Amino acid sequence: MIPIKSAKEIEKMRQACRTASDILDRVSDLVRPGITTKEVDEAAADFMSDAHVKSAFLGYRLGHRVFPKHLHFAQ
Repeated sequence: MIPIKSAKEIEKMRQACRTASDILDRVSDLVRPGITTKEVDEAAADFMSDAHVKSAFLGYRLGHRVFPKHLHFAQ
């Protein structure tokens, strides 16, 4: 069964996407040679705190492992 979203739920999803996009834009402005992924992650944590949101990745359990960072860096 495919769940049908209400207009209110869709608006909440749009707002969440805007917030995530804003945070990623701010983080991407910091990326430069010499900055560590730890520094980027710490900045992302600050930006998320300012926006009153939490990371979907931090603390995510996969088997016996727990994801340790706020952002996931894909290559």
